[in-house]
Amino acid sequence: MRAYIRGKLYSCLQRQTIGSHLQFLISVVLVTVSISLCLLYTWHERELRLIESEQAMHRSVALQSQLIDEWFQDRSDDLETITRLQTVRTGNLTGMLNDFQAGLASSKEFEGYAFVDQSGKTVVDTVAQPGTDVKNRDYFRLGMAGQSVITGILTGRATGRKIVILAKPVFDYQNEIRGIVFGTVTLQKLDGIIQNLEFGTTGKAYLVDEQGTVLAKSSPGDGQDISLAEDEGYRQAKTGISGAKRYINQAGRPVVGAYQWIPERNWGIIFEVEQAEVLAPLYDILIRALLGSLIILFLALCVARLIAKNIEKPIAMLFVALQRTQKGEYEHAVPEREFQFAPAEIRGLCNAFNIMLGTIHEHVKLLHNINEALSVAESKYRTLSIRDQLTQLYNRTYYEAELERLQALQQPVAVVVCDVDGLKLVNDTLGHKAGDGLIKTAARLLMDSFPPTATVARIGGDEFVVLLPNVTTESMRAQVLALYQRVDEHNHRQPGHPLFLSTGGVAAKPPFELEEMVSEADNYMYQEKERNRSRNRRWLLAAFMKTVAEYDDRYLEHLEGVKKWSQLLGRALKLDDLQMRQIELVAQYHDVGKIGVDRHILTKAEPLNEQEWEEIRLHPGIGGRLAKTVPDLQACAELIISHHERWDGEGYPNRLKGEEIPLVSRIVAIADAYDSMQRHTSYRRGRSPEAARQELENCSGSQFDPELVRIFLRAV
Repeated sequence: MRAYIRGKLYSCLQRQTIGSHLQFLISVVLVTVSISLCLLYTWHERELRLIESEQAMHRSVALQSQLIDEWFQDRSDDLETITRLQTVRTGNLTGMLNDFQAGLASSKEFEGYAFVDQSGKTVVDTVAQPGTDVKNRDYFRLGMAGQSVITGILTGRATGRKIVILAKPVFDYQNEIRGIVFGTVTLQKLDGIIQNLEFGTTGKAYLVDEQGTVLAKSSPGDGQDISLAEDEGYRQAKTGISGAKRYINQAGRPVVGAYQWIPERNWGIIFEVEQAEVLAPLYDILIRALLGSLIILFLALCVARLIAKNIEKPIAMLFVALQRTQKGEYEHAVPEREFQFAPAEIRGLCNAFNIMLGTIHEHVKLLHNINEALSVAESKYRTLSIRDQLTQLYNRTYYEAELERLQALQQPVAVVVCDVDGLKLVNDTLGHKAGDGLIKTAARLLMDSFPPTATVARIGGDEFVVLLPNVTTESMRAQVLALYQRVDEHNHRQPGHPLFLSTGGVAAKPPFELEEMVSEADNYMYQEKERNRSRNRRWLLAAFMKTVAEYDDRYLEHLEGVKKWSQLLGRALKLDDLQMRQIELVAQYHDVGKIGVDRHILTKAEPLNEQEWEEIRLHPGIGGRLAKTVPDLQACAELIISHHERWDGEGYPNRLKGEEIPLVSRIVAIADAYDSMQRHTSYRRGRSPEAARQELENCSGSQFDPELVRIFLRAV
């Protein structure tokens, strides 16, 4: 029976024509290829979509983590501003309470402020009655030790809501600690930040603490007190790993999860979306691909009989060409004369083969070029892996390796920690390009001041460390002194862009712990930084003033004129000594914010266009921010910001109106305009005193306070 069936099968196969063989072959090939391609495409697209989702979610989590850090830094800066208020530093309880309430009114992020004196009891409290004893609490002890503190999650006494307490020490004008100011911050903003993490309908994001308790979430309907302690994303984040992966979540569903731990807060962000939602669009594409494959298979079977004749010779030639290709001979294409009379399908196949062969040949050349480029890139990467890109100094990775090496050698060594003072102020006023220039200058001076055997590394934004093997304390001090001398020389050559450095150094003989030496040097550096902070800010402000004066040789004369006319009006108003002092300071520094305006605008010989005026209108705000950094000018910051406001509310930057504008700002505005109108500029001639008086009178009630104009014109 088996022999009979085998014989029939062989007989059937022998009777088949080339067309039927071709149909069968095409059917098998197309079905196999279609299924393989569909499976391969499905697997590839599945992995691609999951990887893209992981990357997008990881970027979103990293961004939200940065926003949370920036939000806490902003709150810390807000509290720092509170500690520097005059009422707080002098212990004026009534004024302090008013300032606290004003701070709460202007910032919705804080739930309340409180001032704790040295006894550990609250004497001013916007939430509860004064007298609360907090001396046993960590933030009080750390604050009295001169440290800033951000606590973990607490529960508010008055509201029962989750809060964080920020505490900072208060120094009086003798730089003695009077107590601490602490502010309670609600976490409502964190809910808003977490809710920015969105992905379809199943995407959920959580902010969790170290126990896995949810502090904030993107889906308010998930319940209040839930825990992710058993969730794989939480366990990954808790290890300190930042990334994304696929796993089964706490609810038992396959998800794509992204996670990141925030070590400064000891919190983590978990972002999960179900894999089914990520892959849903892929299934529709797969169905369409299968339908397309079936259509192609049907058409192929219909035309298979048309290509049965005259096919053997071109195929044989093609086979020979394939054999050559297999041997790596990519230049030998099928000659066109050999297949020009073959069926169109064979001609197309041969043409396609020739094109493919050319493409392969080009790709082989391209791969060769890529390999060469990869070799160059590998060499460049090895350099970048140990060098800081901005300064070309060694980076933190190399520094840490060198630290381990020197620790193991146990030879005499010195450590110098260096920090660029006032970098944030330069970035905020002159832009990050100027700040980068300051960092590069500091790097160059460090390289010039220390010997070639030293390891000079940039380990942070404005932080540098120098490791000096086989160096004594005296030699280290001499080299640090040389560094300061070079800094002084630089500041003498470029007084408009001064550089201020704070350093701390430690030298030791074996045995020693280098990490402890670095920490000790860092403490010395911060002590010097605190001692020089106020002085450096004043010097930097003076340098900015000098730079602005270089743009206009009549600038200093204009300041004197504004001060003279302002004081004249102040005396006519019989202002007290404090207000007269404020008039003098505002008149002197009202235009210091022009340091942040492009020089070509300040020196332009023709009238400014609207875009240039928009940049000019930024200078009061820049000047106010500068004033806030200098203790002697902090009280005048808002007055400087408001000196271009108008009586009718059409001024800038805050469009204050009428008596909303501080009195001193209104006085300086009149004096500034009166003096400016009489001075010659590069694009107009100055007016006569009579014309200036008439212009003031014309603008009375619109630009200027009409009563002050009347008194000023009578006093002039």
